[in-house]
Amino acid sequence: MTNIVNQSRPGCFTATYPTVTWQEIACVVAPRTPMAPKPGPTPLTVGRESHVVAERPRTGIGCPPNGCGPITRASGSFENVTEVVGVSSPITRAGEPVRNAYTLQLNTNYFPTTAESCQTHPGCQGWQQFVLANDGAQAYVYIQYWLRNYNAECPDGWDEHYPFPGDVTAISCYQNTAAVPAANMPITAMETFELIGIENGNPILDSAMFRYDTQGTPPETKLLRVTAGSTVNPGQEWRQAEFNVFGYGNGSDAIFNPDNPDNPGHADYHDADMHVRTQINYGGLSKPRCVNGGFSDEANNLNFVASKPAATGTAPAILVHQGSTGGIALNGCDVAAIIGDTHQYTSAGLAYDFQATGDFIEAQVGTMFEVQTRKANTPSWANASVNRSVGVRMSGSRVTVCDGSRLVVNGTTTGLASGASLRLPTGVNIERVDNSYTVSDPSGNGVRITGYGSHTDVKVGIADRSAAVRGLLGNPDNDPTRLEAKDGRQFTVPVPFNLLYGVFGNSWRVSPSASLLQPCTTVAAANPSSPFYAGHLPSQIRQRAQDLCNARGTAQGWLDACVLDVVVLGDHAVGVYTDQPEPAVLGNPPQPPIPCSGSGPCPRNGPVQPR
Repeated sequence: MTNIVNQSRPGCFTATYPTVTWQEIACVVAPRTPMAPKPGPTPLTVGRESHVVAERPRTGIGCPPNGCGPITRASGSFENVTEVVGVSSPITRAGEPVRNAYTLQLNTNYFPTTAESCQTHPGCQGWQQFVLANDGAQAYVYIQYWLRNYNAECPDGWDEHYPFPGDVTAISCYQNTAAVPAANMPITAMETFELIGIENGNPILDSAMFRYDTQGTPPETKLLRVTAGSTVNPGQEWRQAEFNVFGYGNGSDAIFNPDNPDNPGHADYHDADMHVRTQINYGGLSKPRCVNGGFSDEANNLNFVASKPAATGTAPAILVHQGSTGGIALNGCDVAAIIGDTHQYTSAGLAYDFQATGDFIEAQVGTMFEVQTRKANTPSWANASVNRSVGVRMSGSRVTVCDGSRLVVNGTTTGLASGASLRLPTGVNIERVDNSYTVSDPSGNGVRITGYGSHTDVKVGIADRSAAVRGLLGNPDNDPTRLEAKDGRQFTVPVPFNLLYGVFGNSWRVSPSASLLQPCTTVAAANPSSPFYAGHLPSQIRQRAQDLCNARGTAQGWLDACVLDVVVLGDHAVGVYTDQPEPAVLGNPPQPPIPCSGSGPCPRNGPVQPR
């Protein structure tokens, strides 16, 4: 974070780094476009895939015994940016996308505000955004204040925003500070950008600052700042900070590398990739908690990438990897997955195969979040299994997807069209897009269930990176070199075959009376008779599958899993591994290829027979 002396009077200023001699300039009117809050009672991560927040820890190094203080300053910046050649976003609600139109938003959490106008409106919350808005021709730096869920005619000086068009019963109010004007900021220079938000307690002033490098020769580092009297005053309630590239208001998306307007119909096939840093000052030195969830209704078209970037710097911050390719990742904090036939990818980054059949606890966090799968044997390969059905327990609700397609909510089969969503009274949200269901809860936990007919893939997003995850997808102390049975016994990977299934796996089996999969087709519970890895495949079909996986850019750590899936499930199975980063630890024992030929499994795998 740039070290900049706080200023104590309102106005608009500019400076050249590193001298930081502030010069006052004329303010301008900020765009009246609403950088809208997410509708609904709580932030959710449903399909948008661009919301992660840094939360100050409750206790930590440098904090007083009664707990860490509020955030007083936060910043957002970008590192390791590659292949970003453009961005676009509409600048009006129904307008066409504009080249190089986007916003950078550094947002607080929603909070109870002392603003007098909010006090007499039940459910009203304050919200504050530090904004760089670039409309493709000019940029503005300012602060936008919100009275969220005001649900009445807004006070004088505030604009009205309806989160659901036409619904006049849901009204939020917003107003802007004055803005510092700047030249157009091309997104290709984003690695030089830093957006900073500051809360001063005495006097109560807010400052939004933006740092960037000019395009001249040599380039200069410029600073822009606007300071204003606080309107909603988060004070002690600023606990979380959200930062990213978003659309230009009205709930829009920022589209990276869009079609080139000079060459219509020909997309820019560059794979944008970056690390997003969100840094907070709260009076302590401990790392912030990474929490899935967010506050802005705007988003972008990037995905979270499963590999966690290495920590850099010493100030408290989270660093999140996002790009045009996402592979296994569901969200930006912790992700786990069960894919193919069946390859387990734990929240700590361990990849290992698990080919038993029956019902299992995959992930369990506390008493409010659990994911179970029903694994069934494949018709052609004796010792391979796939996910058939998936059950989720969240916040008191039960959501099951049977055979990858039938949705059952709290025991009742429920129709849900592609593109539609369903919000349950518990706050759990279900969204369907084509053959995928995404289930999320108010805490930011998320599960994506994708049915392929032959099998079902599952991605599990854990809201709190510090939470203990138990089950087949958990690692004790978040250590990817160890697995833990339900009774607490621990095993160093690779786990011997008899212990992996006879002890560890059996401990996480679910009895029929406790299964979330009761509405689904039953399967027999069994363990494989022998290991089954890519090395057990006949050489001819193994080589063909390996060539296909290599041609699609499969990382070496996923190559055997990809090969096995292509042979057992079909060529389409290669898609999930394309551009997927290496797992942190490989949990399968070394398996040299077994020389054999023909079209069936090698002798060591045994004959094909029901289990």
